[in-house]
Amino acid sequence: MHIWNIALSVVRAEEEAEAEESTFLGTPFHRPGLAPEELFSIGPIHVTNSMFTTVLVVLFVSLLAIWLTRRMQLIPGGKQNFLEVVVEGLLGLVESAAGHRVGRIILPLIGTLFVYIVAANWFALLPGIGTILYHGEHDVPLLRAPNSDYNMTLAMAVLTMVIVQVAGFAAHGFGGHLKEYRNPFNIIDEFARLLSLSVRLFANVFAGEVLVGVMLALSFLAFQYFIVIAFAVPAMFIALEIFFGAIQALVFALLSLST
Repeated sequence: MHIWNIALSVVRAEEEAEAEESTFLGTPFHRPGLAPEELFSIGPIHVTNSMFTTVLVVLFVSLLAIWLTRRMQLIPGGKQNFLEVVVEGLLGLVESAAGHRVGRIILPLIGTLFVYIVAANWFALLPGIGTILYHGEHDVPLLRAPNSDYNMTLAMAVLTMVIVQVAGFAAHGFGGHLKEYRNPFNIIDEFARLLSLSVRLFANVFAGEVLVGVMLALSFLAFQYFIVIAFAVPAMFIALEIFFGAIQALVFALLSLST
């Protein structure tokens, strides 16, 4: 019996040490790793917390778009005014870089990327992201910032490059477009753009996720001693992340436009 109690205490100590390693300073705030955590599997598909959050963001943006475009009128009001301001702003930005004709053609791509990235970055700042746990084989966060997963940013960059290549073949013909890649440096340039697009967004979002987590953990520990600081410091960093989340979406959209 004594040996059994010792074994139980060792197991509990190991579990506590493992739990402390996965959080910031033993607080409820999860310490994110480079790889997203797996929640469950559907056949050969491994569903991670970043994938699950991505689905929620896409559903939210889709429902919001449906609501904003219901009962549109010739003379806009309220929500239609807001929608038109966003669309006209994006259209003006795209047309200023690509021209009137091309700008209207690629607006759906650039606008979709911008709106999704902004929504995903801001969604990741909501309460519960990183703290609500999924109790499976291991306790892992149920939700995580979608763009802190390199698979997501790489997929968006690949999609952008594929659409650009398809547009190039459509505009110049198969042979005409291939002529641009006779120079090997042009091929290297395409891969460099792909890497730049994906890594920049991933690195900035992941760094922001870690920074906000650290600040929230420190504020959690300081709450009983410095109540004002415990609220003011996280609020300041979250406000900065709201600003930088929009900037990163704009940068990704503009770099996609320049490809």
